[in-house]
Amino acid sequence: MAATTAGPVLLVGCGRMGNALLGGWLDRGFAPADIQIVEPIEASTDYARERGIAVHATRADLPADFAPAVVVFAVKPQSMDEVAPAYRDFAGTAMFLSIAAGKTIGYFEQALGAAAAVCRAMPNTP
Repeated sequence: MAATTAGPVLLVGCGRMGNALLGGWLDRGFAPADIQIVEPIEASTDYARERGIAVHATRADLPADFAPAVVVFAVKPQSMDEVAPAYRDFAGTAMFLSIAAGKTIGYFEQALGAAAAVCRAMPNTP
């Protein structure tokens, strides 16, 4: 049975953890057309590109009409101050999921606004 999503997923960060999440989604039947990625390091996006997933170097490169149901932050905690505020306009319509250690729900409410629905998770690669 193929997986379905409630809408498009935006993966912000496609390093080791981002690629691991992406691989799991695809293995479970997520359609590549339902996923978009923002990742500035082109070498990190080979796996996604090979599978036909739209990859963008910056938030500004996303299509103007793109409206994700879920935004997944898979960037290092020390990068979050620079990254998270760029996605504030999705608050109120998208659910945000962060795998950044040490960044609290309060941190994301401050960075994204009080309307942001935020969830934190700590994936484990083993």
